[in-house]
Amino acid sequence: MEPFTIQQVKEDIYLITEPYFYEHANLYLIKGTKYDLLVDCGIGAADLREFLLARGFRPRVLLTHAHFDHAGGLRHFKPEEILATRSVLGNLRDRGHWGLEYLTPEEFDGKTFTTLTGRTPEEFCSTFSMLLPEGVAPLSLSQLAIGDYRFDLIPVPGHTDDSLMIFDRASALLVSGDTLYDGKLYADLPNSDIPAFMRALRLIQKLAPARTLPGHNQLLDRAATVRVITKWLDALSREHKK
Repeated sequence: MEPFTIQQVKEDIYLITEPYFYEHANLYLIKGTKYDLLVDCGIGAADLREFLLARGFRPRVLLTHAHFDHAGGLRHFKPEEILATRSVLGNLRDRGHWGLEYLTPEEFDGKTFTTLTGRTPEEFCSTFSMLLPEGVAPLSLSQLAIGDYRFDLIPVPGHTDDSLMIFDRASALLVSGDTLYDGKLYADLPNSDIPAFMRALRLIQKLAPARTLPGHNQLLDRAATVRVITKWLDALSREHKK
């Protein structure tokens, strides 16, 4: 039994999950030439870096935001392998912005988790820390060239004030983090901003992605992306009027 699942979703892109955590984030590995881009790194109970190195990948991790389910695995990466904006790095140093109210033992398949990690969910949750390595420099680039992709790095405050998504205009491929996915909407966190969230969703409408790789749940084609945006905008609009 492996601590991660890995599934090829395009010729050069893999979806990685942590199956023992019910609300696991979707992590994406995009093959490059000098290195492979890993978008987010999970909760970090197991060593994703070693898992990928053993399969011939050369990962550097780009964070979409500082929540524990997307950034907890940083402890396994070297400082030079971490790509994070100044805003994300700031929130990684503030435990109040990690989303830990959702890190509870009930969210785990306890038997599988203990078999794979040697710890109980209770032990993991009670001792969790982000452990940001020293020496990580803030990312100042506005674009990343990875393989055949030229990703624009687009700050999208809303879900959190540090949220980031990446978009390749040639293929209309969006990696959205938690700014968009087909599932429960979270806009009531300490650093959420509903008007900014609505602006981010309208920006995605304008970008019109042909395919969205979301932070959770199933991958989205163009029609599904439009459907979820419409649903979330309606929900946010109602919430904003309260």
